Amino acid sequence: MNDAGSRAASLRTALAPHAAIASILGKRLTGLCHGELEIEDPLGSDDLGPLELSFDDGSSLQARLVSDGESATFAVYASAPALLYAQNCHWRRVNLGARPRLHDLLGTQVVAIDALVFAAAGTPQLSVAGYVFRFQHGRYLSYHNGGDSARIYLDALPLQPGPPFELTAEPIAALP
Repeated sequence: MNDAGSRAASLRTALAPHAAIASILGKRLTGLCHGELEIEDPLGSDDLGPLELSFDDGSSLQARLVSDGESATFAVYASAPALLYAQNCHWRRVNLGARPRLHDLLGTQVVAIDALVFAAAGTPQLSVAGYVFRFQHGRYLSYHNGGDSARIYLDALPLQPGPPFELTAEPIAALP
């Protein structure tokens, strides 16, 4: 198999467990929160914690980091969980929807979802390092594992990590 065929096969394998995220397509965003650890960290933290998107049908999606330092995962709930959960820690919700720049996303429909795929040059292994949630009117929100710290970007993608690493946005699902 050539390099392009090998990458395509690795990409299919990496994206397969994330296909269920498509269940939020067409839903309207009604809430947007991130998690903050309930304990005080005297050193401070750049980690924005899990991201929770709530929708007009009462369901929610929670994106969170995987402890390998490069991957992200998600869970879809029929209703919002009482507490954000990540890595056996409890987080309190911080309402991002109250912030003027993010408030404009509320009420908009999810039209596409991309995976942020992390790769190292010369290796066939790919990992999903985050997601890009695309909304109507061209707005989007990126959630990314930046080396064990969650990062959230509005209408921007994370910076490229630099050689020999690469981060690309690969489509998972979109409305027709």
